[in-house]
Amino acid sequence: PARREADPTSTAGPADEKVGELASMIRQAAAEPKSTERELALAVVLKRYSELDALGAVRLAREARVGGMALSSVYGAWARKAPGQALAALSTVESPEAAATVALALIEALGNDAAAVRRVGSVLAAREEDTLGSPVFGPVSMAGPSALQIATQRWADLDPRRAFAVASELDDERLRRAVESAALRGLARIAPAEAFARFATLDNDARQAAAMSGTLIELARADPEAVLARAADFRPDARRMAVQVAIQQLAERDLLAAVRYVEGMPPSPEREQMTQVVARSYGKSDVAAALAWARAQPGRDSLVAMVIAGVAEQDANRAIDLALDLTSPLERERAIQFVAMSAAGRDDATIEALANRLLALEGSQPQGTMGSNIASMWASRSPDRAMSWLLANGQNASPNIFSQ
Repeated sequence: PARREADPTSTAGPADEKVGELASMIRQAAAEPKSTERELALAVVLKRYSELDALGAVRLAREARVGGMALSSVYGAWARKAPGQALAALSTVESPEAAATVALALIEALGNDAAAVRRVGSVLAAREEDTLGSPVFGPVSMAGPSALQIATQRWADLDPRRAFAVASELDDERLRRAVESAALRGLARIAPAEAFARFATLDNDARQAAAMSGTLIELARADPEAVLARAADFRPDARRMAVQVAIQQLAERDLLAAVRYVEGMPPSPEREQMTQVVARSYGKSDVAAALAWARAQPGRDSLVAMVIAGVAEQDANRAIDLALDLTSPLERERAIQFVAMSAAGRDDATIEALANRLLALEGSQPQGTMGSNIASMWASRSPDRAMSWLLANGQNASPNIFSQ
């Protein structure tokens, strides 16, 4: 911006004029559409403003609803000047994502050590308890990770091994488990074997339970064969989830290896579930071979349907053909349900094209069932669009579609 001429009648000093000029620049930048350039500009100007007025910079950042680098810069500057005030303000940041961003800035400003993690983590842990206990925010908090989970994971991802060392210095068990679990997940992404070794040392049930789910999922993504080889050592609840993720990953990398694994499992509900996971992946790869394999397995009715569900993820029209060609009423009914569920997850234009195709076919019970299933799920997701389609095609729609 052009430099303004000083007003000889003004009583404001140079610092006041500079603060006012920066505030104007911040508001102008905040009014721009969101972009990387906008965030960078806001971060630079807010950092300069915070050197003159840290608390005022925080107010402007909140007013402009900034995030990312800009939010970090103002809270970091405030923490260096008034750490107690900045920590107290952390509990008032509404969004878990924004609170985690602020928390990372505070940890850095306060020394980036165990003491800093302890101070900031204690505020986040208390915030989490208040949120979970609130009748207003309780349901919302369950929609995603908490600020404590987001912040500890981001911080641990920077250096998982150092995060382990810091966790050992924390007295608060809940905070120690949060940092330890985040460190395990971070380590699983870069050194799965080392993460497995550390995981084996968690003999305390509470610590193991806290680390289990997220860590095993990361390990299953990184090294599915290793997770499957050690699955018997895991707790039953975590084992099922880890094996399912590992089977999915293995089926994408080496489908026949996944087939061999599930065929070698002893008969159990868990085997049935894992076999269905493989069947869906098999359907995406080679539908003819997948159908032949599914029909040779126990529980073929469900497996054939899952193979066709895998086909539906890539080609819904071909999946419809396969489902309608099935001679077994039970196989056909289940396949139709799975195709309908897969179709319902697509965009409105794709669903409408499938619905039009089903209406164009000569009426029969299987086609009518599929049409009803798609209509029901479409109406639940996009009621206005589904109703518009029904009104335009009502003369060809069955009473059951109107009902759904």
